[in-house]
Amino acid sequence: MKLTVHHRTTYRYARPVLLQPHRMMLRPRGSHEIAVLASSLSCSPEAELDWTQDVFGNLIATATFSQLRPNS
Repeated sequence: MKLTVHHRTTYRYARPVLLQPHRMMLRPRGSHEIAVLASSLSCSPEAELDWTQDVFGNLIATATFSQLRPNS
């Protein structure tokens, strides 16, 4: 069985905020029963993504934003 999942998260604030690194756990843990065929991640404003793996096998993306304050 193949599944397609689309997810969008939007944050809205009453005033400009300082963008700090954001840690995201987005993918299922790898196993023999589950295979991720393709994935993509985009951030606005632009961010540098650093991928790591925790001790439980979860992939973690950390987004570091180049633009410190969003445009109002």
